[in-house]
Amino acid sequence: MMKAQNLRRRENCKLQDQQCGVGKLKWLVFALITIVTSTSAYAVPLSVSSNIGDEVLLGHSTYSGLFDIRSELTPSTNYNYPLDINSVTFEFTFSDDPSDPVRSSLTSRDRPGLYTHGEGENYYNNTRTRLYLEGNESATLAFGAQSESGNTTLSTTTVINDYFVGRRSGRNLFDRTITTTTGYTGDFTISGILNAASVLDLATDGLLDFSLLVVGDLILKSSTLSFNVTPNPSLITRVPEPSTLSLLAGVGMLGLVVRRKNKVLKPVCQA
Repeated sequence: MMKAQNLRRRENCKLQDQQCGVGKLKWLVFALITIVTSTSAYAVPLSVSSNIGDEVLLGHSTYSGLFDIRSELTPSTNYNYPLDINSVTFEFTFSDDPSDPVRSSLTSRDRPGLYTHGEGENYYNNTRTRLYLEGNESATLAFGAQSESGNTTLSTTTVINDYFVGRRSGRNLFDRTITTTTGYTGDFTISGILNAASVLDLATDGLLDFSLLVVGDLILKSSTLSFNVTPNPSLITRVPEPSTLSLLAGVGMLGLVVRRKNKVLKPVCQA
């Protein structure tokens, strides 16, 4: 009699453990479904170029520009104004105009000099030219009260060319030109995070104005606004992505397992 009672007690405990496991599986299914469905409201990363364009030569002047993100919001019926925009960044890349004018030049000539090289001794008539290009070039970008600046950097390059003239006293004679160029040159980038006031301006109608003050001659290689915008969840009819479909399929299989276990356990519990 005692053995039968102990056996029945063990069976009851085993059933309770199994039912507890099934309950955990149910909660897991519910959590996964909640995660999948909650991703229907999502932020879309987008980027757009300004109306000035890319690879444009800009002279010494002030330019007015515009970013228009409305064409990127497709379909437009999925978006309400003011837009739900966050994480807005901008990047303007500039390059020095290679045809900068020469501001000043100085040329001098040295007496023939004797130089020893691995192949022997050579004479050189040196002509030295020092070129000084136009001064520092810069750009200042402004979105309302927010402004950022950048500029070219000072650089010096030297180019040496030798021209064979003949022989003198058993040595080769060369005319050597040494050209040293000093000026501001190079590429630079103006980038940053858009402030709250400008983000609100962009969210109001999808348009953002800016001004660009250029000192010197610069090439605007690119001007980009990158941002995340969240569509109105009530207006979205999303087609699940393959990864989402796989997750839903897994949830369905898990639910099928739970259902089968319930069918097996219920008669035993009633017994």
